[in-house]
Amino acid sequence: MKHISLYTAICVLALATSCSSHTPASDIYATASMRTQCLVNNNDGTLQLKVWGNGNNLASAIDNALRNAVSQVIFESISVGPGLRGTTIFPLISEPNAREKFGNFFDNFFASRQYEKYAYNASKSGDIKTSESQGRNGAGIVVVVNRAALKQMLLEEGILEP
Repeated sequence: MKHISLYTAICVLALATSCSSHTPASDIYATASMRTQCLVNNNDGTLQLKVWGNGNNLASAIDNALRNAVSQVIFESISVGPGLRGTTIFPLISEPNAREKFGNFFDNFFASRQYEKYAYNASKSGDIKTSESQGRNGAGIVVVVNRAALKQMLLEEGILEP
């Protein structure tokens, strides 16, 4: 009887460890390729970024990518592509929790679509990378963000200090 319960315990343990979730390598590489990347840092204060967005349809996914591009230029570091000097483009606002501190301003900025003044889709229709998963659409586009104009607006609004 002891041998049967020991055998059962070993089988249960073996089954439990073999059923653990596993992330396929292809999923890891797919996620890594969907990070925002700076393609060109122009001398006129604009950045060309490869950005991904998601939405219920292609148009909303593209709009989400535009919003993501502006948000990332303001709040997050962006890796640069091969051939560009440096390793990152630093965010305009480096203050921790700035999004929460100036929450009312940024909530209104993004809700009223003011970000559209500072970014546009530079992809030709054939260059848009698309994906669909679980009824959601993804779009990878090239977005031009006017970083200099964004910085000037943040200075005028008192978000950044001169």
